[in-house]
Amino acid sequence: TGFDESKYTIETCGGLYDEGNKGEEEKDPDFPIEIGDSDTYTFTFEDNWPVYGDFDMNDLVIVMSRKELKVNEDGIVERLRITLDLRAVGAAKTLGAGIRFIKLPQNIRPDKFTVSGKNVSFEDGQSLPTYILFNDAHTALWGSKYTDASKFINTVADGPFKKDTKEYSIIMELPASANVKPEDLNINHIDIFAITAPTTVKRERTEVHVAGFAPTDLATTYYLNSGNDNSSVAENRYYLSKENLAWAVVIPQEFAWPTEHQKITTVYDKFKSWVTTGGQQDNDWYKSHSQDVYPIENLTQLNKY
Repeated sequence: TGFDESKYTIETCGGLYDEGNKGEEEKDPDFPIEIGDSDTYTFTFEDNWPVYGDFDMNDLVIVMSRKELKVNEDGIVERLRITLDLRAVGAAKTLGAGIRFIKLPQNIRPDKFTVSGKNVSFEDGQSLPTYILFNDAHTALWGSKYTDASKFINTVADGPFKKDTKEYSIIMELPASANVKPEDLNINHIDIFAITAPTTVKRERTEVHVAGFAPTDLATTYYLNSGNDNSSVAENRYYLSKENLAWAVVIPQEFAWPTEHQKITTVYDKFKSWVTTGGQQDNDWYKSHSQDVYPIENLTQLNKY
């Protein structure tokens, strides 16, 4: 109707008056607080560095299924909790693996440091805090009775050797005096690496890192810039080939790795453009494949807590 043209007029109205939800008064959170990383990260390795090899990127597969920080009211990390899962070993040789914390203080001494409930310590002779997870991936995953000549575990789709995840639960309680900030434990500052040849009386060990991470202090640099490798210490460039291909990558989700002897560049056809452009193209390369991947749904589901 037009103004003042209504046929009826309501002069009074009874009922309830709703003042709305006033909410709660603001208050500081109760410290310490827990900060969890909801992402899952898969680390995949090719063990033939400094040459390409079969480039199936399944020689060692390690998944970070959990990363959680406890932070005090000053924004300082009091506790780090990481869960790593060894998922596959597609290598004939003996492989080890370690984890290095790039931004932790060099001489940090945790108040408590355990892996799967056992008290441990950082590796001697390293300028940055480094811990060796295992020296033999086959026995770590399968056990001491594993004697198969082919050495492939969880990389042959219908193969006889399938073994569910080997979990490594890392808990590190840090002194406040270390002044560790949450950003110091960002995934970009955690270096999970493979050891492809052990130390001998004549040589240091051979390591393979995600592109950009330098070898540890105990690794040989003899093979840098040899074979297909195009590393440059002066340019801070490591573990990248002349074509800008990498021997180790990290994927921000659970990842179905190629089956044995299937090149990752064939199985994931966008992988090459992603890695050779330094991640400038095809960032979703891992979301489509040729079906020549290991059926990870056959393995026990990752424990995300």
